[in-house]
Amino acid sequence: MRLWLVPMIYVAGSIVCGLAVPRLEQLYLPSYTFDLSVTSAQACLSAVASGMIALTGIVFAMAL
Repeated sequence: MRLWLVPMIYVAGSIVCGLAVPRLEQLYLPSYTFDLSVTSAQACLSAVASGMIALTGIVFAMAL
């Protein structure tokens, strides 16, 4: 078996799922919506990302 066969299967599967799942969700679950403005979502994701960066810095500082 080739070395890159398993990772390529995972990549292909993730691309297929990434394209198919949102379409299936929109088709079968149209009532599940999250009424949130774009700016609120960006602020929330920005706060989570900055917290993760701080946590990563702490973990690397403790590890080294």
